[in-house]
Amino acid sequence: MVVLSLQRCFANPRPVVAFLKKEDHMRLVRFVLALLLTQSLVAYGETRKEVPLKLGSWMTLEASEPPVTLHRWLLDKHPGPVPNRDWYFDPSYHQLLFFQVEFSNPTGHDYNLHYLVELLDGKNEVIDGFRGVLELDDGKVHQLVNAVFPTSQFGLRHARKVRVRFTVTPD
Repeated sequence: MVVLSLQRCFANPRPVVAFLKKEDHMRLVRFVLALLLTQSLVAYGETRKEVPLKLGSWMTLEASEPPVTLHRWLLDKHPGPVPNRDWYFDPSYHQLLFFQVEFSNPTGHDYNLHYLVELLDGKNEVIDGFRGVLELDDGKVHQLVNAVFPTSQFGLRHARKVRVRFTVTPD
């Protein structure tokens, strides 16, 4: 009976309700509502951007994925010392990159910004990539968050484009 109801669901949704008992109907309604609520809490959308690689230049984003607005981002060479002693780092072969995102979060809730940064060569093939999570604190307007990660000097010389992907999720 359930399989028949699900098959008819796509063509004509009315027979599904006719085959269900009242208790099953309420169970189905609760399940659908729970599914919709869960989907809305998982992620608020994905923002992607691919631009020519220009270290030290702010790239506008203006992504308004409610409730957080991502204004712009920056990728530059990191001027300071190595922030993590566990990293193997040789300045003749490696380069630290500094990644910064400007956001506004006027809500009363914290959110997480999942990011993926990929360096692409002239054939749009990925040379190197970096993935991480940044915390977007509540009540902040035009606030900056940043991350530092290593890449190879060779990869940086051959990179022509950078592709970023952002996803906002509740904290």
